[in-house]
Amino acid sequence: MRETDPYEHLAHLVAQAQTGDRGAFEEAYRLTAQAQFFSIAAKTNAEVAPDLLQEVYLTAWKNIAKIRPRSFVGYLNTVTHNVCLRHYERTSRPREIPAPAADLEAAERNEKQEARAEHTADPAIITNTRNEQALLARALREVLDDREREAVLLRFYQEMRIDDIAAAMELSPSTVKRTLRRALGKLRASLGDLPRGGA
Repeated sequence: MRETDPYEHLAHLVAQAQTGDRGAFEEAYRLTAQAQFFSIAAKTNAEVAPDLLQEVYLTAWKNIAKIRPRSFVGYLNTVTHNVCLRHYERTSRPREIPAPAADLEAAERNEKQEARAEHTADPAIITNTRNEQALLARALREVLDDREREAVLLRFYQEMRIDDIAAAMELSPSTVKRTLRRALGKLRASLGDLPRGGA
């Protein structure tokens, strides 16, 4: 078991940021921005995603005092959704935001996707080329349902514990475990061998 729980560490960083600690907020950004970028790029496009990502975190910083530290990821997800909605309201040809099933489409085009997989349970550990990254992104988008995808993102990209995922998704821990097992099974069937730890 890890000495420091990443979810508690994130909550602690947010609490520090609420005292005006910009360094703590920058670390919270580093821990959460990749998943938010994938979500934004899939709902809009990779060209505007960096600007919209910046808008998400500027909003978070502006409202940091109002955010419950343990709800930071949920807050970011809500802000990301609203920022994407506002983007389409501002464009000359607005269109409906894609369903969450498209949340990782941008990873197929993202040549600079971070490949620093620190934990063997992370499905991204199997990707070491752009083609493999695209395959993983496609599988996450097309093979998993919305609940499975959210659970995988929270567990392996946000490094949240099962109990914390359960609270964030308003599910029981046993349901989260079943969801992760099912999701990893689908990914293994689609992509081949995946690491078997974690879930």
